[in-house]
Amino acid sequence: MIVFDRRSFAVCIGTLSLLPRVPSPITCQTAPWEVERASVTFEIRNAGLTVHGSFDGIYAEICFDPDAPASGSLVASIDPATIQTGIVMRDRHLKRRGYFNVEKYGRVEMRSIRLLRARQAFAGTFLLRIREVEREVEFPFDFAVSGGKARISGSLTIDRLDYGIGKQSLILSNDVVVRVELELIAGKRLGVTADAAWEDWILYVLRAVDETARWTTERIRAIHQLMHDTTEHVRKDAPSVYSRELVALISFSRTAVSRAWSRRESPRGRRRRSI
Repeated sequence: MIVFDRRSFAVCIGTLSLLPRVPSPITCQTAPWEVERASVTFEIRNAGLTVHGSFDGIYAEICFDPDAPASGSLVASIDPATIQTGIVMRDRHLKRRGYFNVEKYGRVEMRSIRLLRARQAFAGTFLLRIREVEREVEFPFDFAVSGGKARISGSLTIDRLDYGIGKQSLILSNDVVVRVELELIAGKRLGVTADAAWEDWILYVLRAVDETARWTTERIRAIHQLMHDTTEHVRKDAPSVYSRELVALISFSRTAVSRAWSRRESPRGRRRRSI
């Protein structure tokens, strides 16, 4: 059993705020979908060549009926720390302060504001957030349904300077083309409303609660262990400056927490990336 005093508990609660932000769940007014496979890629011109890259850690909440697009809602995010361009050194550079600054900022998120039909496809206005900068973007996309599955595909072009990604350059283009492809399956909540399959849905929710509780317990144990290890280290190597306030400051710096938690994944994150 883990026991915290009042001060330790306050420090731990504050530390939880450093977790990468994940889009809040949305309430579906139309058909819900779950992601079966996802791909987010990009390309940008650099020194006359086209650099291709991709992101992983994709999370999405999708409620969309092609017959009623205005009542739909699309929310998706990626983890910028998963960027891959085929060159490890370049990937590390893009994660640093001048670009995505993954140790400071959270996930890249797109959230729909307006959705409507545009000829044979659909058009959406989204709020795109990168490095805490939010701007409206237009994202035209196709949505094809076949049986209990669907596919979303589309692309958009953004100006990296609008979001503080790097600086003006003579050799690096400002324009980044981003392509999104999602393969979807009908969500479990469809079975609830159509077939009254309440037992399956309740068991599904309970499993999610159980996994989340286990994941949270692991995080609390990691915090406790980090405090213990830091206390022992300071007492051994710098006893003259030891204090609980110093241990809290060292233990729960952004870098320390990021490194301690990077060894584990949220069960929800694992599920979203694997489906």
